[in-house]
Amino acid sequence: MPMIAKPSALEKAAKAGRLFRMACHRTISIFLIVLLTIFCFTPRGLAVSLEEEKNQLLTTKTSLEATLKGAEPNRKQQLRKEIAEVTKALKELRTKKKKRGLRPVKLSIQSGEGVKTNLAAEPNIVTGVASYYAEKFNGRKTASGAIFSNDLLTAAHMTLPFGTRVRVTSLNTGKSVDVTINDRGPYTPGRMIDLSKAAFSTIDSMSHGIIPATMELLEP
Repeated sequence: MPMIAKPSALEKAAKAGRLFRMACHRTISIFLIVLLTIFCFTPRGLAVSLEEEKNQLLTTKTSLEATLKGAEPNRKQQLRKEIAEVTKALKELRTKKKKRGLRPVKLSIQSGEGVKTNLAAEPNIVTGVASYYAEKFNGRKTASGAIFSNDLLTAAHMTLPFGTRVRVTSLNTGKSVDVTINDRGPYTPGRMIDLSKAAFSTIDSMSHGIIPATMELLEP
């Protein structure tokens, strides 16, 4: 009868180590799944998820609309169809948020003067659509009282305190520009920020008119 070799102490220790590592990995995986489940199924988690989905759809729609302007005639029909599908998805998303009674996720920002405002976003960075001022606004008084100039690196935002510094990055080119908020706007639905021509031309081609971009709050 053949002799069966008994495992050495070293082999036993190695096996025990492998079992311990497997148990640790399983425990960590379960813990992460539980955390993710809690986050996704809380009102805030759902709101953040839906807000991200909305921003992605808006960015896609803006990119398609920009492509449509210079597209060949045989390509335009397909692009219009894709834009219609994205628009339909945005409407369905709004209906979903309304049914669930979810509010936008708010980031509280404190200005140097103690004025608080809210920005629907994840901390510090928002994705949306950037546009630029028409030339007719050059020389006019802004909501802050300053005289607007398309040659300066300034911008308009609906809620951020005047004097707030933000970094706007074009998702088309990856280029960034730092601007100061000194006006209110844009008033066109779906747009995030209005840039001066000097700021817009720094990050993208003026021929686009509107671009998908991110806006990052900078430290005072």
